[in-house]
Amino acid sequence: MGGRCYNRSHVFTESIRRKLEFLPSAPGVYLFRDAAGEIIYVGKASSLRDRVRSYFGSKTGLSTKVLKLVEAAADLEFMLTGTEQQALILEADLVRRHRPQYNARLKDDKSFPYLKIDVESSWPTVTVTRRRLNDGALYFGPFSSARSMRQTLRLTRKVFRFRVCTGPLDTNRSRAYLNHHIGLCPAPCVGAVSREDYRTTIDRVILFLKGRRREVLDALIVEMKEAAANLDFERAA
Repeated sequence: MGGRCYNRSHVFTESIRRKLEFLPSAPGVYLFRDAAGEIIYVGKASSLRDRVRSYFGSKTGLSTKVLKLVEAAADLEFMLTGTEQQALILEADLVRRHRPQYNARLKDDKSFPYLKIDVESSWPTVTVTRRRLNDGALYFGPFSSARSMRQTLRLTRKVFRFRVCTGPLDTNRSRAYLNHHIGLCPAPCVGAVSREDYRTTIDRVILFLKGRRREVLDALIVEMKEAAANLDFERAA
């Protein structure tokens, strides 16, 4: 690392100073590392340049915990993403894998939200929880904030169609819920989707949340072409 230099009222390393000059105004994820090279914080931004530089400007408005984070940071990395939604998913994955100490401290040690998929159910759902149990379900997170979790859930529901109701599936209904008519649910409760097709959707949700978006996209493109070849243009769309 280079020697420390001063900018306004902050002290930070030469390595960070150089990287601040080249931060793009694009969405992505940023990581702070301490002097030992350990990741101590992961964040996401719609503009990396604006967000990361805000840590090293004036102290006004920064909490004591953020100031301690800045003081502990010895290096900076960033990763570009295509959209802010992709940054949300990548941020959650990195927090889950590395468990940075300041992600927990900046949330006042509150429990982090997770997305839970009850894969052992016949008709799995994607729900929000703050408790990670040893119950055979898959958990994605922890998300650094409830807002980022909700944005990820909205994006996932927009891309995929899965059950939004909770509890055992009611198969005695004669009419589907409103969510089916507005395109948010495949309506297994009225037999509008087979269990096999529904499980395929859930498998793709899992890949998507794991960050394996290329695999999901490739599979969807294959299905789209097959549907178009069979003149099933509604499914292709």
